[in-house]
Amino acid sequence: MDLATLKLTPLRVANIPPPMALKEVELKSTPVDVVISPTGRLIAVLRDKALDLIRWDFSKNKLVSGPILTSDIMELDPGQYFRQISFADDETLGVVRDMKVGSVLQVISITNNGQAISKCTHEFQNGATAVRLGGVPDHKSLFYQDSERKVYFYDIENKSAKYITQLPAICPWLEIAFYQVSICVFPAYP
Repeated sequence: MDLATLKLTPLRVANIPPPMALKEVELKSTPVDVVISPTGRLIAVLRDKALDLIRWDFSKNKLVSGPILTSDIMELDPGQYFRQISFADDETLGVVRDMKVGSVLQVISITNNGQAISKCTHEFQNGATAVRLGGVPDHKSLFYQDSERKVYFYDIENKSAKYITQLPAICPWLEIAFYQVSICVFPAYP
């Protein structure tokens, strides 16, 4: 990123070192957060007032087209602080926004024409703030770690959060995986 310019280089297609890029996309304002979908064909951009979507098609290891920006697929309430996004799958996106006390997870469905439709919201327990949000594409779900270091699995279909564990610290990186009937948490500590 370079202010309102998003610099993109798909490494399976091109080998261009930063600060250069294969393609550049001009945004309306500086992004707050950027996330790439599990297939790599969609890029969601969270800005302070809106959510943007970039489509970029690949065929094997070749580019089919350049990145196509759809600005403002969802206008955001200017009175609230949206700060983190993650794909659950290529059609579903989680967005975290902070309130006066605690955070809210808003689940958004992305239609084929690139518009965003809010599916549901989930308020974090006991006024906790979300510090880490991630996706579980194989299960079309999300997970998050809150300010109390607790990790939850959020089932989008059932609109429910399941407590997994409490870690000794807040992690800058966190992944979860499923093994048989267990949920495994892989934290990275500083």
